[in-house]
Amino acid sequence: IGNQAIYIAADGLNTNQRIRLRIFAHEPLLAKVAIQDVSIDHQLHGIITSLTTDNQQTTVVNIDVDGTTLLARISTRTANQLQLIVGAPIYVLIKHIQVYGRTHSTHCSAQEN
Repeated sequence: IGNQAIYIAADGLNTNQRIRLRIFAHEPLLAKVAIQDVSIDHQLHGIITSLTTDNQQTTVVNIDVDGTTLLARISTRTANQLQLIVGAPIYVLIKHIQVYGRTHSTHCSAQEN
């Protein structure tokens, strides 16, 4: 995504092949600082572009990652605790992604851009 790497299993894919990723909004974890010594390989840096409260319990965070918009659905309680604001930098940690209907966890090792 942009200049940031996502690692997926390479079975059936070629290096530098353009692919479509699906990251469900409930998958990403958000952090205000880069996380080290964690088992999640997908850690992307972005900027919060909007915050929308669906209801009293859920907030959708739109994040720009090098020109690509990612959505993260988190609890409103967590959004308030993190004091998230539009324009603030944020780290997006992703454990699972989908490529053409296949699910991959972060333990996969091949790099695709």
